[in-house]
Amino acid sequence: MSDGHPIVIRLFDRYFGALMRPGVRRARRWAFVVTIAAVLLLAHSLGLRPRLQDGLFVGLGLVAIDLIVLLAVIALGTRLLGRERRDVLLDLLIHPVARRVIGGEWRLLGVYPRALLRRLRPTRTGAVQLAYHRSSSALAIAIAMLPPMAAETAVIHLLLPADWLIPRLVLLVLSAYGAIVLVGLAIGERVHPHELTADSLELRCGTLYRASIPLRCIASVTRRRERPGGHSGLSVDGEGARLTIGGRTDLELTLREPVEIERPIGEPVAVTRIAFAADDPGDVEAALASPPPARAKRARSRGWLASIDALDGVAA
Repeated sequence: MSDGHPIVIRLFDRYFGALMRPGVRRARRWAFVVTIAAVLLLAHSLGLRPRLQDGLFVGLGLVAIDLIVLLAVIALGTRLLGRERRDVLLDLLIHPVARRVIGGEWRLLGVYPRALLRRLRPTRTGAVQLAYHRSSSALAIAIAMLPPMAAETAVIHLLLPADWLIPRLVLLVLSAYGAIVLVGLAIGERVHPHELTADSLELRCGTLYRASIPLRCIASVTRRRERPGGHSGLSVDGEGARLTIGGRTDLELTLREPVEIERPIGEPVAVTRIAFAADDPGDVEAALASPPPARAKRARSRGWLASIDALDGVAA
C-alpha cells in the first residue's frame, strides 16, 4: 500500500500478507486453537466460571455466537476483503475441514426447503438447468431403507431399560437424523442440477461435489457414455475426474487449464478432464454451443435460503 495510508492500515495489510503466504497456510489453519485459548484466558481473567450445570447453556450460547460470526465473515468477507483475506479470518474461528463439514451439513439440510420451494422459486436469472438424475435409484433406495431403519430403532428402543431416558433420546435423535441425511443425499441430485450461465458451467453431483468451470476454459465436449461401475460420487485418476450418477457418465469435458472440484471433506482437487452424467447429452452440447446471454444482476432478497448459498463458499 502507498505511504499515504495510515500506519494501522499498512500494518493490517502486512499482517494479512504474511498469513496468506503458501508456507504459512498450513500452520495458519490451526490458528483457531490460539483463538479459543485466548477466549478461555479472557473469561478466566474476568472471573467467568460457570457452574457445571450451566456448562451446556454456555456451550450452546458460544456455538450460536460463533455461528453468527462465521456467517457474517462468509457473507461480508469476500466482498470487503477478498476470498484469501476472508479465509484468514475464518481460520481464526474454525479449521477448514470442520468448515467444510458444517457447510456440507448445512447444504444437505437445505435441500428440503429448496425441494418444497422449487416450483415457487424460479431458476436464477440467466441460468439454464441441466438434469442428471433420471437413471439414479438413490431416492428409491433411500425410501426403501426407511422402514428397516425405523424397525431397528424400535427394537433397540424396546430392549433398553425403561429408566434409560437419555440413551433412548440419543438413539431416537441419531436415527431421525440418519434418515434425514439418507433422503437428503438422494434429493440433492434433483435439487442441485448442473447450471449453465453466460460465462460458466457449474457441474454438480448432488450436495457433495461441485465444479465451477469458466466457459473459456472448455476446449472440447465429447459425448462418451460409460459405466465405470460403483455408485454416485467422485473418482479421480491423475488429471481426470468422473462425477458419476448411478454408476454412469455421459459427457466428457477437456479443459484448457485446471479447474478445482470441491469435496465435502478433502481439499479441492484440480483436474483438466471431467466426465459427468446428463439426462439429455444433446441438450447439454447445444446449450454449451449457445450459452444464455448475460443479464444485468439485480439485488434481491431470498430470505434465509441465502445463508445456505453463502455457506457454499465456506471451504478454504
